[in-house]
Order: sequence, then C-alpha cells, then structure tokens
Amino acid sequence: MDFEKQTYGFKFKSSWAKKKANFNSDGSLRKTVIVWVEADDDKKFWMKFLSDNLNYQFTFKQPDEAEAADDKTANGCNRVLSLIENGDIELSELQISCLDSDDCFIKSFLAGHIPNKPTSDFIHYTNVYSIENAILEPNHLDRTFEVIISQPCRNLFVPPSEFLLDLSTRLFSCYSKLNFFDVNTNDRNLINSIRARFYSSIGSLGALDVTKSYTKTRLFLDFCSELDNLTTLIDQELIKSNKTADYSEYEEKLLTANITPNNIYLFVKGHKVFDLVIAVFSSVSKKHKSAAQARIRKIYENPRSEINKLNNSWQDYGPLVFGAFCISEVNVDFLSKTRENLATIYA
Repeated sequence: MDFEKQTYGFKFKSSWAKKKANFNSDGSLRKTVIVWVEADDDKKFWMKFLSDNLNYQFTFKQPDEAEAADDKTANGCNRVLSLIENGDIELSELQISCLDSDDCFIKSFLAGHIPNKPTSDFIHYTNVYSIENAILEPNHLDRTFEVIISQPCRNLFVPPSEFLLDLSTRLFSCYSKLNFFDVNTNDRNLINSIRARFYSSIGSLGALDVTKSYTKTRLFLDFCSELDNLTTLIDQELIKSNKTADYSEYEEKLLTANITPNNIYLFVKGHKVFDLVIAVFSSVSKKHKSAAQARIRKIYENPRSEINKLNNSWQDYGPLVFGAFCISEVNVDFLSKTRENLATIYA
C-alpha cells in the first residue's frame, strides 16, 4: 500500500510521514508534514504560513478526509480534536494541527478559566478568534476594496477600516464584560441569552448604509442601545456577585496585553464580524458599480460592450478579500506569534 492510500486508512500514524521522505517525487529527502485543519478555506489560509522549503513539504488535510473509528464524516475544530483524542490522528512534529482559538485566548487572562481546547506542542492556534478575524486586517480591507471600485478609499464617506474601528470600539466594553461574566457565573441560561443578543445586535447592522452619515440612524442607534442594555445587565450581575473590582483587573490585563477597543474585533466570533463588514461594503460596491454603469451609458453611443466588460471585471468583496489575504504579506497581531513559531520549527 503506498503512502497516499495508507494515510486514508484507519489510523493516521506519524511514522508514515517519516517514511514519505523515501518516496519524494523530486528525489529530495525533505520531510513531509501533515497539517490537519478545520475545512477547505483553512487549507488555503494556513498554506500561507507553511510553504515548502528545502527541509519540509506540507500536506494539508481536513477531517472529512479521515476514516475514523466512529465512521463519522464532519469538518470543524471539534472534529479535528475528536480525531486526535480518539487516537485516529497521532500528533508529532510531522503531523500537526492548525486551528482557530475561538475565545480561548482572550479568556486565558481570566483566573479560573478552564480552556476547552487542549494544549500541545503540535497544535497551533490562531490566538485571534478565527481565520476570518485575521482577514479583517484594516489596511488589507481598504486596499482590496480599492481594487474593486478602482479608486482610493479616501474618496469614500467611510472606508472599511474606519467602519471596523468604529464597530470595534463600541463592542469592547460589552464583549470584555461578557467574557468575564461567562467565566464567573453558573447561570448558563443567562449567559447564553446575553451572548445570543450580543451577536444578534452585530448581525442587525447588515443593512446599514455607510455611504452617508450612519451613526444617528435608527438602525445604528438601536444597535448601540442594545449594547448598552447588555452592558448594564452584566454590570448589575457583577455588582450582585461583588465581582466589579475583579473585572477591572481583567480589563487591565487585556489592555496590558495590547487587547484594546481598537482591536477587540480580533477576538469576537469571526464570521459574525466578517459577514457584517462584507455585507455593508458589498452594498457600497453595488452603488459604485451602478454609478460606473451610468457613466458608461452616458458617454457611449453603444454602451453594451463596455457594460459587459465592467460587469465581467467587477469582483465580489468577500471572495476577493479572502483570496488576496492568502497570497499577500499581511501581518496580524497575535496571529503573528503563531506564524513566527511555525517558521522557527519548520525552517
């Protein structure tokens, strides 16, 4: 049985990766590292940080490529960790996993927090909540949007980076208190209700029009009001449990670690913030596209050909911002620590 077939067998043994070097198609003795990630997009993301070099080559796999003892087929972080726990994946320097941290990193500053994810020299986490948070790097958001609309973001009423900053600063107090309260309460129904309302408030902004002043609109004011209500609710619970001073210590730890209102978006559930930014600025993109089409119709006697060229070249913001990140050199705080660690190990 050859290596590729064998890796789809019952157990993914690290010893197979060692033997693979004997069969490298290029004749080299580079070691093969199997990298287990959550899903297909994660392959594209982590390939950015683990590129073949003179000593190592990398093969990326997702959980539904494994045949496990439980005969289940699924993707995601929990599935990878389940395969590891059950021994279907045997971790080593040549068989590792790269996963989203979710809220484990930001909660790690809390006394009494029990991580729900294992620590291992062979499991590498994002530190930021997920890969989507990393892709929201402000300069990258702006530059990618400029590619779509063919003009500088300074011409926008508000560029993506400034909208993200505004959102982030408004989320900080509520979200940091939410995480503190989560670890310091036994009332799971209450914390689950608050968390659901928090993320629902973010999703409610999807129809926001940021091509003009938006902070006084009913939609945005309702969002701010909901955050205030949730913050007040948590504050009342902290007072009841005499935890206000403890929360202040936690917030100070966050600030000391450079987790601030400006970058708290890195630690909020990634796809919620990512989906919001993409939805809002996809609407902005459509307006610019419509304006470009109107200009063509005005100056061309037979505009069909030019309109078709514009439509064919105009790109969707979400796929472009993700794809461009995967092939660009973009530094993201906190994730950079993981990147540097991988670069040191697999030099």
